[in-house]
Amino acid sequence: MIKMETGKSEIKLQTAENFWSALENAYTIWSRKDDGNTLSFHPERKAEFLELFDGYYETIKGQFMTLATKGLDAHKQAAIMVISVLEANIFEQSKMEGKVSLGVQAIVLDVALSYLEKSINGKLKEIGIHAIRLELPMALACETSYFNILRRILYYENNENGSYEMKYNIIEWADRFFLLEYIVLLKNGIDPQIVKDSSRATIKS
Repeated sequence: MIKMETGKSEIKLQTAENFWSALENAYTIWSRKDDGNTLSFHPERKAEFLELFDGYYETIKGQFMTLATKGLDAHKQAAIMVISVLEANIFEQSKMEGKVSLGVQAIVLDVALSYLEKSINGKLKEIGIHAIRLELPMALACETSYFNILRRILYYENNENGSYEMKYNIIEWADRFFLLEYIVLLKNGIDPQIVKDSSRATIKS
């Protein structure tokens, strides 16, 4: 494991390492699918992923957060993981005739959403509320799941915005994840304010 400063830097690095392990597990599951051989995994690019994760983490913390902020929330960390994986090209998928391949986007979103679900349930456990499932809503005009909408957004951001310095907007993705958490809490009859107040109390203690 890479040696860094103790404290928050170690926690940040461990989070990135945990993400990497989850990505490896997600790939193993994907490879067992019928079209699993269309997706390739590049473990040799781990160092690049860790470097991107660390760089984006510090950039977001330094440019968008107050000096009192000790660490980034789960929404931002999940967003940083997603963008770091895509920019490091950890996964690549061969093109299938007559079909847009979205396996890479599916894997990173699976890992991000699993992380968010664990984070939500950790907060709920602290205040004595039962665990919930992070079930994504369906589109109102059709039977398209929000999961498919999200991975399409990732795909087109990568393929249509290539001229931009940064193809993806981490803050925008963090906001999507925040709103998703908010919607899921409301759907389960839980006041998000209670969870917010609990989180603030934990940070202050």
